[in-house]
Amino acid sequence: MSTPPHLVHNTTQTARFDFPEFTALEHEIQIAFELLGEKWFLVLYPRGKTSTYYQKISTYIHYEGVRNELDVVYSITFNRVLEDGSLFNLVKHPYHVKFGNGDSPFLIHSHFGAEEFTARSNVEGHLRNNLLVVVISMHEHAENNVLQEKEKLGDEFLLESGVLSDLEFEIEDTNNNGNLSNSAANEKRIIKAHKNILVSRSSFFRAMLLNNNNTKEAVEAKVKIVDFTYAIFKEMLYFVYSNTISDDFDFEENGFALWECADKYGIGGLSELCDRRLSKTITMENLRERFIWASHMEMSYLQSACTDFANTQSPAELLKQLVPGNDNQTPLGKRKRVDSDK
Repeated sequence: MSTPPHLVHNTTQTARFDFPEFTALEHEIQIAFELLGEKWFLVLYPRGKTSTYYQKISTYIHYEGVRNELDVVYSITFNRVLEDGSLFNLVKHPYHVKFGNGDSPFLIHSHFGAEEFTARSNVEGHLRNNLLVVVISMHEHAENNVLQEKEKLGDEFLLESGVLSDLEFEIEDTNNNGNLSNSAANEKRIIKAHKNILVSRSSFFRAMLLNNNNTKEAVEAKVKIVDFTYAIFKEMLYFVYSNTISDDFDFEENGFALWECADKYGIGGLSELCDRRLSKTITMENLRERFIWASHMEMSYLQSACTDFANTQSPAELLKQLVPGNDNQTPLGKRKRVDSDK
């Protein structure tokens, strides 16, 4: 089989750890590998890179070298070893890093990654004999790659085609008031999905489907969705498969609903993306609504951005906009939180 033209150079490195010993370490762990003839390191922080992320596992890539530019795609997976020796993804995140303009060689001394790669609780209890297998896969991305950016990173072809699927989502499309929409009243909509991808990205589906759980959903390979519209749930799945959102997604109209969906199903990266994106479009007209959301849902980026925005406004304008009114005019009044029974 010939190598695809966009996979110019690639490497995969594997490291095995006893998880209790791994999480007991107070210092970083480095896994060395070579790509493009130069040295790279996957740096793991079992107890988070800083004290703020003590309950998380942080992952970073460290590189030093002299190149005109750097353009790489890589993924990091935490895996469980099955009885037959094969690996099962518990957590997987893809990344794309590019900098430099190609004009002249320069020294790259870079340390980039994710402070909140995953919570330790997403791995602990899901391993066989406490064995954690970490895999780093990286390849250089050539400029003549004909694929679009989102096609390089994800598996959305599997989502769109349904090929090799082993699970179905049955969705009763609802509007913001929780009632069946007209389009869904006569038929239910089906999305075909893949258990291994879902459990690698979602703590909710990991608990439902992993370790041969005898849940109704695991046995029947069908999950009924009644609390989100087809469009919102499909967008959430698109992020699970591609690590991005679709180009035409309307954040102003549906950003909070997507955040709710990500929050319920444990898609931390999407929750943070929604939080960050909504924090960048604050106006005087939506300030009160967004501050209510941010406070109620503990959206840290949005709450901070609302405070910063308010500090730039005159007291008179703030009083005019923030005077208590009818909360039914906000998303909180239109739609109860999906996990409000907690």
